[in-house]
Amino acid sequence: MNNESGVMVAFTRSLKVLAKMHGAFFEYYPTGGQDRSLLADTVFTNSTLYSLVEFKDTTEKFISEKQKKQRVLAVCKAIFDKNAMRNLHDSCHFIAGDDPKTSEQVMFIYRHAICNRQVFSKDAEKNLPFLAPQANTASKLFLHEYASDVFSTKPRFALSVDEFTAYLEMLVETTTNGRKKLEVCLVASSINDQNRCVSARFDNITELHNWAIDHIYPSPPGTVSKSKWHNGQDDLGL
Repeated sequence: MNNESGVMVAFTRSLKVLAKMHGAFFEYYPTGGQDRSLLADTVFTNSTLYSLVEFKDTTEKFISEKQKKQRVLAVCKAIFDKNAMRNLHDSCHFIAGDDPKTSEQVMFIYRHAICNRQVFSKDAEKNLPFLAPQANTASKLFLHEYASDVFSTKPRFALSVDEFTAYLEMLVETTTNGRKKLEVCLVASSINDQNRCVSARFDNITELHNWAIDHIYPSPPGTVSKSKWHNGQDDLGL
């Protein structure tokens, strides 16, 4: 049985637990319909840095990315050609799923799993110079390893708001062939003046980040949160 969305929720539950173990914060924001241009289902954050993650039910389903052939190959080529984009990509863009044999939750840098001739194996594709001969399995991260990194003081696998925005802009320009600018709709939860739960919608990462600093992200030591919500991991920042 395939349950990609269930796998994504299971990953986020694990990361909430791991964040508490590290004394850190974790939240995620699904991308909804924007996954077509972002090649990812959700955004992860530790409240200061951000990652982009595409989900599949299991790692065996990674090959289904070939169904997005035009967009994925365009990204593979752009990453191959542009050092700046490749460096940002390798620091924030992942594909994740369960190991089909062990059910362990694992992640790979997106290009290491997808930009290769095992995924794109047709005669017209397999000689493209920007495709690797095979997937780079050495880049596999068990979820606890990813957590240990992003909840550390110097993460390698997440970007600042400005760097993350720059990568998203490059990504969308590539997947839409320059026809569209970056468009996202990210949704958090809040409470209104009548103490009723409401959805808070944002058109970009910067707006979300600035709002979340006051509403759901932990306050720096010695400061007081402006939020009506309890300032901690139990906030409803979904």
